Amino acid sequence: MSVSIIFIIVTLIDTSNTQWTSRYSNLYRDVKFTELNSADYLIFQDKSANFITCTTPPISYFTLNSTYPSAYDYIASYNNNTFFSVDLYFQGTWTSQIVNITVYQFSYLYNYTSPTNYSMQTGFCDDIAYEVRTINFLIQQNITQDYLNFKSLNTNDGQVSIRNIYISQLVCYPSCKQCTGPKSNQCTSCYYGLPTNNICPPCPSNQYYEKFFGCRDICSIYSPLYSNGFCQSFPSYSQSFISEYNTQFLFNIYDPLYVDTSPNLISYYYNIYGVFKFNSGISRFIQTLFAYSNSLYQCGFNIRITTFNDIPLDCGIQFLINNTYIGSIYRNGSGIQTHKMKIYSITSQSTYLNYTLNKYYSLITYVDLPKSPFIFSAKGNYSDNTAGWGFSYLTITSGYCPIYCEFCEVSFKCKTCQRGYYLYMDNTCIGSCSQPYQKLNGSYCLNFQKETPYSEYLSEDFINFAHDPEQYQEYKLISQNGTNFLKGLDIFYSNLYWANLLQKRIFGGPLIWAQAKFQRTHNVDDPHHSITIAFYILFGPEFPSDGQFIYTIENNPSVSLSTQNFNNSYSNGVKWGKVYERINHNTSTLIINWECFGPNNEPVKAYCGFYNYYIVVHKCQPYCLECSNETTCLQWNSDYDENIVKFSQEECQNNYYFDKDSYRCLNCPQSCLTCTSKIDCQTCQSTYIQTKLGCVCKLNQYEDSNQCFDCPIECNQCLSSTNCIECLITNNRQLKNQQCVCIDGYYPVQSNPQCKKCHLFCKTCKGPTSDDCLTCNNIVNIENVGTICRCQPGSFYQAQINSCSQCHSSCKTCFQGTDNSCITCDSTLNRILKGLKCSCAPGYHELNSMCTNCPDLEDVLLPSCYKLCINNQYLWHTNVCNSCNTGFELISGECQPICGDLQILGYEQCEDNNTILDDLCYNCQFQCPIHCLTCDESTHIPCPDVCGDGLITGMEECEDGNNIEYDGCFDCKYQCQPQCTKCIKGECFECNTGGWQVDTAVQPWICQERCGDQIVVGSEQCDDGNTSDTDGCKDCKYFCRIGCSSCDYTTNTCLSCELPGFVPEKYYCRNICGDGLIVTDPYGFYSEQCEDANKVNNDGCNNQCKFQCQPSSICKSCIDNRCEECAQGYLLSNQKICISICGDQIKVPDEQCEDGLILPYKGCQNCKAKCQSSCINCDNKGLGCLDCKTGYQTIDNQCYSICGDQIITEDEECDDGNLIFGDGCHQCSFSCPISCSNCYKGVCHDCQEGYQFFKYACFEIYDSYRDPRCNSECLNCSKPSSLFNDNTSQGCQVCKNGFLNIKNTCYPICGDKLIVADEECDDGNLIFEDGCHACSQICPSTCQKCLEGFCQSCLEDQFLYKNQCFNLQENPNLKESTNFQFSALKITQSFKAISVETSQIQIKIFEFHQQVYDQVGYKVEVIDESFQYVSIEINIQCQKNKKVRSQFINSNYKKGNLNREKIIFYQCHQRVDHLIVYSFKLNKIVLKDEIILIQIFKDELKLSALFEQSPLKLLQIRFVDV
Repeated sequence: MSVSIIFIIVTLIDTSNTQWTSRYSNLYRDVKFTELNSADYLIFQDKSANFITCTTPPISYFTLNSTYPSAYDYIASYNNNTFFSVDLYFQGTWTSQIVNITVYQFSYLYNYTSPTNYSMQTGFCDDIAYEVRTINFLIQQNITQDYLNFKSLNTNDGQVSIRNIYISQLVCYPSCKQCTGPKSNQCTSCYYGLPTNNICPPCPSNQYYEKFFGCRDICSIYSPLYSNGFCQSFPSYSQSFISEYNTQFLFNIYDPLYVDTSPNLISYYYNIYGVFKFNSGISRFIQTLFAYSNSLYQCGFNIRITTFNDIPLDCGIQFLINNTYIGSIYRNGSGIQTHKMKIYSITSQSTYLNYTLNKYYSLITYVDLPKSPFIFSAKGNYSDNTAGWGFSYLTITSGYCPIYCEFCEVSFKCKTCQRGYYLYMDNTCIGSCSQPYQKLNGSYCLNFQKETPYSEYLSEDFINFAHDPEQYQEYKLISQNGTNFLKGLDIFYSNLYWANLLQKRIFGGPLIWAQAKFQRTHNVDDPHHSITIAFYILFGPEFPSDGQFIYTIENNPSVSLSTQNFNNSYSNGVKWGKVYERINHNTSTLIINWECFGPNNEPVKAYCGFYNYYIVVHKCQPYCLECSNETTCLQWNSDYDENIVKFSQEECQNNYYFDKDSYRCLNCPQSCLTCTSKIDCQTCQSTYIQTKLGCVCKLNQYEDSNQCFDCPIECNQCLSSTNCIECLITNNRQLKNQQCVCIDGYYPVQSNPQCKKCHLFCKTCKGPTSDDCLTCNNIVNIENVGTICRCQPGSFYQAQINSCSQCHSSCKTCFQGTDNSCITCDSTLNRILKGLKCSCAPGYHELNSMCTNCPDLEDVLLPSCYKLCINNQYLWHTNVCNSCNTGFELISGECQPICGDLQILGYEQCEDNNTILDDLCYNCQFQCPIHCLTCDESTHIPCPDVCGDGLITGMEECEDGNNIEYDGCFDCKYQCQPQCTKCIKGECFECNTGGWQVDTAVQPWICQERCGDQIVVGSEQCDDGNTSDTDGCKDCKYFCRIGCSSCDYTTNTCLSCELPGFVPEKYYCRNICGDGLIVTDPYGFYSEQCEDANKVNNDGCNNQCKFQCQPSSICKSCIDNRCEECAQGYLLSNQKICISICGDQIKVPDEQCEDGLILPYKGCQNCKAKCQSSCINCDNKGLGCLDCKTGYQTIDNQCYSICGDQIITEDEECDDGNLIFGDGCHQCSFSCPISCSNCYKGVCHDCQEGYQFFKYACFEIYDSYRDPRCNSECLNCSKPSSLFNDNTSQGCQVCKNGFLNIKNTCYPICGDKLIVADEECDDGNLIFEDGCHACSQICPSTCQKCLEGFCQSCLEDQFLYKNQCFNLQENPNLKESTNFQFSALKITQSFKAISVETSQIQIKIFEFHQQVYDQVGYKVEVIDESFQYVSIEINIQCQKNKKVRSQFINSNYKKGNLNREKIIFYQCHQRVDHLIVYSFKLNKIVLKDEIILIQIFKDELKLSALFEQSPLKLLQIRFVDV
């Protein structure tokens, strides 16, 4: 699966001085044509191609004659001058006849007359006589795409063959659009501006010149290095992520207010993913990226988007990495703007749907990428639906540090290359230093033009197929002898294309240069001190030993070279060698002479040539007129000012950097205090911080007037004090119209970035109370009065049903629905407030929930008709009360306690002198929030929140009445799935986590696995990125392929197959080749053509059960892998396989022998060697057995059993190892004892007369007899009154110590701790796995190797300690508390800029002998009872993109309870070395021996105590992903 396209750019700066390039080439390969492929080269109008094909050399030539007079090819467009070259091979009669070559509108006529007799018959085609001419000409006009046409006007028998067509084009100076030559002062038009004195102007100071394009705001990510006035290509990795090919990796980001699922791949100019509107966008999980170096420099990002209609005012598109902002494009009153990125290009595009003002933007930025998988996101912030945007392309490069570099100190300059690479010019890295212009100097590859700081190529010629006519005319013929220039008197070059050998245009060469001398004069205008001259020499394959190649440089002595001087040669016999010279030189001309010398030289095979010609001038410093070397100037130019002109950084002041292009010290960027380049700040001005791309403002700052200012407190990032670009959802804020506003349900607080929660009545608000609402929440019967949201009078808010419910009928207003929850009373109902109840007023009593007049006559059955008066007297309501006790007041004619006087009297329960609800006391009655379990003097406010009671109180954010994780609310806190990256009030709006996407089909939205993105997450078992159901994965679940009848879907293993002849393999069924059964898979995955019951190749049916030709010695004629005729000794079967004929007395290779030649078991059966079944090595020539089975011996190549070796073979009935007759086995055959009258297989069943049968044995009848039950363990054996009389024979009466008498026979007593008889051990117990059981030595079942009851090694998931096996894994069913507690826990962190080489996890236990444990594995230690505690220190070396999770378990698995544990998280620092140190004591609760287990993994540490063979976890520290 290809998810990206990788380019490797290896060119640095185009240093070529030739400035001509080869643009077209044809008919240069040495190949033979056919009718079918000839049209690939030249096209013959309305006819098949005409060519001649040669044997020597094996080559074809397109040929024109009177029948085939013309041929053509298509060519591309060319600007500026072009140079055309072709070889024409003339044959036959030509009488001043013309070959017309037409290129576009340019026509060239070549007039040729053939000689009477052609002088050449070799070097062309077999022995055809010919003459060859190289035709070349310069075309000084632009060429549009058209035809290249050849036409012969010969009407005789003459014909012309065409070979070596090359078109070279003039390459202008990079700023010239059109030119007369390659130099900067030969421009006629420019990519930017107009030429002055034929020189194009540079770009403005704030722009960059891109070669052959013009000015841009930023260089391309492929050519980021700005040098010599141009963006220069730079060696770097790049990886592209294109929406067209990778849609399965793209994820929509939805705007919850405007959910739009329509964005998808659309075809519009480029393939675009869109259209996105409002706050929607796209993300892409990038799992693997090129292995970029350990450089200090960031990666380049080229992001390409299309905007459909103009970006709305004050809106834009943001780009993020792992949800962290990296840049944006937006529109304000000044137009389109960017932040932290530049616009590389803008292209207007045509109408799409209803969008008319559409533009394609290419944006560039540089980002510090994590060296781990990451999420790239693009999010819109649009305000209306009349505009949108789409994503097209993302390209990432390895940035400002070159490819193959291990370390960069400053941008673009490698300090250390990776192993196997050489440091190269301009501090790049290359893997080979073998180019003609390179020399290896230790680990540095030296380019000729970098031999000194001011070296420059003066000439590069014959380095490829390009022809430079200006240089070519500078080679002057001085003299010649013999035969030369067979291609034309003015043709001094050859175009050679020797496949895999040499492919280049050379000076001289075959048919050109044999005996002649040339000279070239170079003009050297710049002051210099030396010159390098280098070229390769070529000698023809038959160059004579007395021939020489002579070159002379200036007035230096001539150098003569011959084939004896060089050992290098090509396979065609041509020899070659290198010439390199560096001379002192300071004059304005350089003269070089070359001569091919030798009386026996000839131009066909004894020729000379040279190529890879380089002249490098080592110039003086700029402004220097005369020098002795590159650092010593003898005379300066009058323009030289040492105060202005500088040559190194050391000459510049602190706030300047050296610019090598201008040789000036230029001001550092305004944010830099000191620097070494335009982007390499060393120190920063105040308020700035130093980063990999210079001095910048902090994340939460913006730049204005060369100063950094803090963003508004509510913004995480901003462009100005009024323009936010990133808000934190953790602050309960979201971006809207460039402001970080509070999300619904929250209000801003001055000087606090975090929005606070509104009153529960408010949906939106400006403050904390229900009087500060802007809109009301959706509560049944809620009332909105201005900015007040409230329950209507007579009702209260009932949280359980989210409704304003009616108060009790006795209350006018209330806080709950009971009769003791009143706040005010209705006097018209004759009720007054007493505490929290609306009681009947004096003179009234309760009757049927109504206050009814009390009777005038006193009635003791109506206590409410009495009223309290002074001295605690209760008077009938008709009596008048005039005064009250202290602390009471007269209300409605009765004494009531004064609430608020800080005295608790009468019916008062409490006093707090305020009227605040839910503070324990209201109106002098105990009153608490509804979630309080008690409300009396013992109650403490605030009451603990009771999560799960259906009430949102205190610190609770939500309440859903369950304990289900990831359903929006857990532990009464808003919670989304871990994969959710934007969680608002428990609802997920983004899942920017690899492998997940938002599922908008459910409410609330959740993160759902994205099947098909090749990332296995969540419940997915697999993800192969396709929909095939035949590759073991379907719908991201294991899936056995059709044909498998039974499948284990947990392991993706096929268990059985539905068809015979197939066997399960992995997740599918495959045919069993070699089982003798030809099967065809009805599902088309496997098929067999044949079956020969073996897997031998070359026998007609190969090891894949496909037909296969047998060797020609067996099959004489084979067609389509099927034999048609067999050799002698073979028969052709129905399957067309040759089978040997057994018994024809002809032994063929696949027969071991021929039947009837050798004795049985030393002969043949079906022409295969036949031996006895007891033979294990049968001679394959039929000579008998070479080796026999155990228990046999070989005699004369046959197997005979060895009687008496106590090994019973298939030829023996028994083998008792003796020759005793009558013991049941004699001579390895069963035999009966002499006294036995009836026996079977050596076992007696009846005795002869005079013998008594007893237990399958015959005993002679005589007076003295010992009972056989009395064995050696018997001390006293009874004697029978008569022999074998059961009534009198008593067997053994007394046994030895350690034996038990059972039925008059002595047996050892197992369990008495005495080892007797055949007992291996006796430990006196019945414990199964203690080393001894049933008096036999035995180890536990978990033991892998046991020795005499002692375990030596355990199974893989266990460890051995004191000959016992313990589990390494915890037992999930073991629920016990441990004997340990933690104390004196201390956690410290330290940060260092330089990485410390240390183990990732290290534990120290100071009381132990080893003390330090830092190796992956486990260690068992004993803390004996003398230790009350041990002191422990743990060092954790933090990892980037990780968190450290530490879990201290105070009570491990206590029965009936959850664990009591402490869990602590630490975020690892991303930029510096981060060390976390835990120190604590591990205390014993009870003093006794304890065994602890220390387990160290790559990313985890476990400390456990052993209990019942398994560890109980005490401590776990592990790394988790961020």
